[in-house]
Amino acid sequence: MRFVNSIGDVKVLDMFSDLCSYDRISIEGATGTCFNSTEEYSVINPESGAEYEWEIIGDGTFVGENTGNTVLIQWGSTPGVSTLIVSQDNTDYCMSPESVSVFVGHSSGSLTVDDEIFAFTGENCEVEVTPEMLISTPVDPNTPYKITLYDSRRK
Repeated sequence: MRFVNSIGDVKVLDMFSDLCSYDRISIEGATGTCFNSTEEYSVINPESGAEYEWEIIGDGTFVGENTGNTVLIQWGSTPGVSTLIVSQDNTDYCMSPESVSVFVGHSSGSLTVDDEIFAFTGENCEVEVTPEMLISTPVDPNTPYKITLYDSRRK
């Protein structure tokens, strides 16, 4: 049996074996940040009663505990991509571990681009927008960029 809620979370129950497929945990937090900065990461859709454990693969340390719905991370000074993983250890819920890649780099000052681009979505209503699509000067690979997209109504 397949269940889908209003925001698209899916749960599949096998009525014969009493097993279920895994839903995804959603992580909120910066995917690009500067050296030695502190960032907060949270589980967007925490299950009531579930316990979450976080792990860092790369140059970062937890500020405080590595458990709970929200953690603070002090990123290091090594440029590149680190991986943040969250998993829940309550067997009453079916949530697979989730990871997010976090690019850590240096800050080269602010950059504003006020331009329009036309992007077409693929099969899954997704589109990838990269800094190279918006910036006319060379893109520094050691600088994290954040791109904010708005629709024609500025939303």
